[in-house]
Amino acid sequence: MKKIAYLGIPGSYSHLAALEYFKDKEIDLIGAKNFRKIFDLVEKGEADYGLVPVENSLAGSVYDNYDLLYEHDIAVVGEHYLKIDLHLLGTESEMPHEVRLQHLSKVVSHYKALEQSDTFFSEHTWIQKEIYSDTAGAAKFVADQKDPLLAAIASRETAAIYGLKVLKESVHDNPHNYTRFLIIGNKQNKIKGVDKCSIIFTVLHQPGSLVLALRVMSDNKLNLVKIESRPIHGKPFEYLFYADFSWEHEQADQIEKIMEMLRENTQSVKILGYYKSGAMANV
Repeated sequence: MKKIAYLGIPGSYSHLAALEYFKDKEIDLIGAKNFRKIFDLVEKGEADYGLVPVENSLAGSVYDNYDLLYEHDIAVVGEHYLKIDLHLLGTESEMPHEVRLQHLSKVVSHYKALEQSDTFFSEHTWIQKEIYSDTAGAAKFVADQKDPLLAAIASRETAAIYGLKVLKESVHDNPHNYTRFLIIGNKQNKIKGVDKCSIIFTVLHQPGSLVLALRVMSDNKLNLVKIESRPIHGKPFEYLFYADFSWEHEQADQIEKIMEMLRENTQSVKILGYYKSGAMANV
C-alpha cells in the first residue's frame, strides 16, 4: 500500500485529487499542514508520493511550490487536473433550502472560494463572508457548530464526509475552474512512454541568454506549455526559470540529446522529471 501525502484534511481539493489520480491503487492518505511538509515526507521516504498544486486556471500560479521544487531533491512523476466545483453546504434542517437561504447569516470558506462566488454574494447581500484557512476545514467547522444559520462553500464530496447538506449547487462564477497538481516522488520516470517534462534552468545575466535556451526548444519542435520566472535568493533581480514542455511520440528518442543541447546553452539545468500529460475532464 502506497503512502500519499496531500495538503489539508479529508475533503480538501488536494485530497480529492489524490483519490482521483490513484483511484485504481491501494493507498494510505497522509494529510499535511503545509506544502513544505509534503516535500519533506516524500524526500525522507515517509511518503511514497505527494500531490502539490502548482497552478489554477483562474487564480494563477502557486509560487510556494515552484520554490519548493527548486529547493528539494524530488522527482515529478505525474500531473493531474482537478475540476473545482463550489457548493453551498449547511447542517441538517427541516427548513426548505430556498427559505433557509433567506435566513443565513454567515458563509465561511477559503478566500479564493469566496472570491470565485462573488455573484452569489451580490444576490444575497445580507450574508456575511468569513475567511477560513481551507474549504474542507470550513465545512468541518460548520458541521461541528450545528448552526442552521451558518454555511460553508466547499466540494460536494466534503458534504458527504462531514454530514452536511447541499443548500445550493454550483455557486461559483466560472464553471471552467481547474487546478493542476504535480505528483512528486523519489525516483524519476524513464523517458519511454511519457510525453512531458518539467525543468528548472538558469542563464547568464546578460542580453540574449534566455533566447538561446528557448531557441533550443523551438528549433527542436518541443511544445513549451509553460514558463515561469522566480527570483534567485541571494542574487537580487536575478531569476531562475521553471518550464514545462511536451513532445510528440516520435521525438522521444531525441529528448536526452536535446537536454544536452539545453545544458550547453544555459548556466544550469535541473530536470524535475518526465511524466505523462494529464487531461482536463469536461473540456
